[in-house]
Amino acid sequence: MAKRRAAPRSATSGRRITATLDAVELARGHDGFLRGKPEPALLFAAWSVGPASSRLLGRAARLLTVRGSFPCTTVPDETLLLRAASSPGHDRVALLVAALEVDAGTDVKWLYAALGDPDAVSVWSEDAAAPEPSAVAEAARAAPPAGASGPVRLLRGRVNVEDSCRRDEWVGACLLVRPIGAGETEERLRVVSADRRNDWTACLRLRT
Repeated sequence: MAKRRAAPRSATSGRRITATLDAVELARGHDGFLRGKPEPALLFAAWSVGPASSRLLGRAARLLTVRGSFPCTTVPDETLLLRAASSPGHDRVALLVAALEVDAGTDVKWLYAALGDPDAVSVWSEDAAAPEPSAVAEAARAAPPAGASGPVRLLRGRVNVEDSCRRDEWVGACLLVRPIGAGETEERLRVVSADRRNDWTACLRLRT
């Protein structure tokens, strides 16, 4: 009896996706007059994306301690952000980072919860001539074949997340898209506040 050929892995099972946060470069930081050093919070969410569907792979939150004066680099206590398998047939991974400066922590909590609902948030590129919000999966499908990364505006429902933050200070967001199967890449995701007083770069490794 002839042996049945195994189907290609991409057709039968997903690929293992891992992301690690090696360091965060803090070029500038501000927490208001006479309020001490800022307390950066970085929220991460990752999705595997296919032609007709998407799936949340996982979320992570990292609260950072600033040691020394700016500019400086901090290394998180826990570097692993994500270890999950993509869905069969999915060909892209999208990773979103949202940054806030913590005051009360209230906005950090609701935004982290919102990132778990793919219908709750949408994005559009800060470089776009006009706002055209789309779901993260749609933005990932529209990216070039090699992927892309860049700053984005973030909406919760129809409201700009920046305008929704009342108890913590919004800094910014960045969306990274890479093809599944690209191997390991070193990524730099930069977020800069509108007033330029907070300028942070997440240095991570993504393996797809």
